[in-house]
Amino acid sequence: MLVVRVRLRIRTVDGRSAECVATLSSGFAAPTPQLIVPVDVAERLGLKPEEAVVVELETTGGPAKALFYPRKAFVKVVAGDAESKGVLVDIIALPTVREAL
Repeated sequence: MLVVRVRLRIRTVDGRSAECVATLSSGFAAPTPQLIVPVDVAERLGLKPEEAVVVELETTGGPAKALFYPRKAFVKVVAGDAESKGVLVDIIALPTVREAL
């Protein structure tokens, strides 16, 4: 399986921003645009656990609790001095990931 990584620029609807690397082609599928991030990225974005909905996800390592923030941020792919159009996404903070998905 080919793994593709891209740099993302994430800006919350409140205006906080962070950049991170994300893995594409992860096999993750959802009914809405969603970005799974490590907890430290969620913290850099100013997302607070008490503002999230706690959900349980099925992962390759088994069930895991995660923090779900619906329609919380705009995400762009960044390559050099070019960037894509922003997409409104749900953010999911998952303690077991080291890289965004």
